[in-house]
Amino acid sequence: MAHRNLNVSEASKYLVAAFYLKYLIKAYKKVKEHYFKNNRETLFLELESLEKEKNELKQENAKLQQLIAEQKKLIDELKQKLDAEYSRAKGEFAKKIRKLEKENEQLKAELEADKNELTALRELAFSLQQEPKPDDDRSPSVEEMCRTINSPAILIVGGYPGWQKQIKDRLPNINVVAADMLNFDPDNLGTVELIVFNTAFLNHGMYYKVINFVRKNKVKVCYIVNQNIEKAIEQIWQVLNNRRGAYPLSIV
Repeated sequence: MAHRNLNVSEASKYLVAAFYLKYLIKAYKKVKEHYFKNNRETLFLELESLEKEKNELKQENAKLQQLIAEQKKLIDELKQKLDAEYSRAKGEFAKKIRKLEKENEQLKAELEADKNELTALRELAFSLQQEPKPDDDRSPSVEEMCRTINSPAILIVGGYPGWQKQIKDRLPNINVVAADMLNFDPDNLGTVELIVFNTAFLNHGMYYKVINFVRKNKVKVCYIVNQNIEKAIEQIWQVLNNRRGAYPLSIV
């Protein structure tokens, strides 16, 4: 093109070939650079070092993962133990509180029962020093009293066998326990409204067994001193009806 005396057609052929050669040389240069860059003798050592480092990191990571899993398992176990210990301590504490509350209520009931029992015994002692008062004309007859109090909800403890037989003849439905019947269990009686102690003949062991039942169940109690059957029936009737008649009442 610059020297017009040359053959343009022939010059074009050489020019096209020159372009091919130019780009082939350029591509060859890139391939050579890539080859020498990635195929140096030190490249294998670097790859080996990197592979070793990668494996070490993988092993270290596996150890850390295992340690994390172990720590997590330990934390879960400690948490379960803590929850179990908390639940146990909470249950024991609540149980102790309920026990103490129950004991407190029992002690309060026993204290109240002791006060009432002391009052009843004081009235009993006072009645022994007093002369009997005239009968109250408004009181029902002994037969009517018997019909009112003839119930299995009444328990008579103690008294001579002869006296017990007489009271049982007049009140066949009540429960009568001999003074020395120590194997007797008052819990088997069911509902009890009144317990009558005949102090003329009474075993101490039997008394304390029954009085503990009285305190636990807050049952009325009276003490009979007069061995007259009709007077005893009248006293029982007065206690059940909360009346004070010819004889002072002994009520717990």
